[in-house]
Amino acid sequence: MVDRLAGMMFNLPSATKSYPPFHASVMSDNGSVNVQAYISRLTEIALSVQDLDNTPSSERPGFDQMAKVFAVDERLRNLAESTPVAWWKESTVYMTAERLVQYWHHYFTVRTHLRLALSDDEGGRFRLNYNTCLAASQTMARRYIELRPLLPAGFFACKTTDLQILTAAIFLTFDCSKVDATQTHPQSNLSGILVEQLVEAMAMASQRAGGEVAEKAVVALRSLQTLMRVSPSDESPKEMTLNLPMLGKISVTRRANQAQPEQSCAAQPIAGWQRYPVPANEIQLQDGDTMSFWSMDVMDEDFTFMPDAMSGDNFGLPDFAFTV
Repeated sequence: MVDRLAGMMFNLPSATKSYPPFHASVMSDNGSVNVQAYISRLTEIALSVQDLDNTPSSERPGFDQMAKVFAVDERLRNLAESTPVAWWKESTVYMTAERLVQYWHHYFTVRTHLRLALSDDEGGRFRLNYNTCLAASQTMARRYIELRPLLPAGFFACKTTDLQILTAAIFLTFDCSKVDATQTHPQSNLSGILVEQLVEAMAMASQRAGGEVAEKAVVALRSLQTLMRVSPSDESPKEMTLNLPMLGKISVTRRANQAQPEQSCAAQPIAGWQRYPVPANEIQLQDGDTMSFWSMDVMDEDFTFMPDAMSGDNFGLPDFAFTV
């Protein structure tokens, strides 16, 4: 259990992957949720998520991979549905183990659909994956904003929580990039609002013990936002190298004149996730305009998180920055 929990939190291979699982009942006799049993099942599913991640990046996503993704998604939904709806209601006052476990659940939902979501095209082949990933990312963002201040300073899960939210934050930033560049208030959509709130929450977390990952993530997000707000016709640089926690250098490049998928979260319900409703007034529908496309490619020559000597003064955290 400890081995798989560590593998789940830090995305490390599990030494007990081949061991047959033994799970206690998620629901106790008194009607309460057995959190330890829930984590045990979640760590088992996390092994399958890692298998999805291990698919060669050169392999073009197809419907065979979609079947594997939805098989994992079904396991996540079945696990969630084995608990009462009331269990998922958030408490804004106390830090509980349940809140952390629920946060992890949404994180693995994001991870499950992320690759296909980023491969969605104007034909909408992976539109459901995109919508599911977007909804889970938005839920993660809201939960992080409320959960992170409640974590004790220096708590071992602080760095992991900050690293996991970076996945959702970057996907939300990617979602924001499809907002019309001529729009007066490009952050008026829900994803943009959540990203701004996340940056503020992570900046506050970076000031506390155990906030090193949050500090680096804030600079990466602000740098990415700066680049992605550049108009497609602008002569400013359209690529950068980000230094991300534990990942190293990531090259971000703009590809122009690629059609973007139409956002249809409100019109396309996701079966099995009614227990985590998103208010209708928080979902913005966007037209499928031709917009600039963003890709993130890992650079082979350097995977060490070492900051380049760049200007980060505008962000107030000069120790980490980006190159253009």
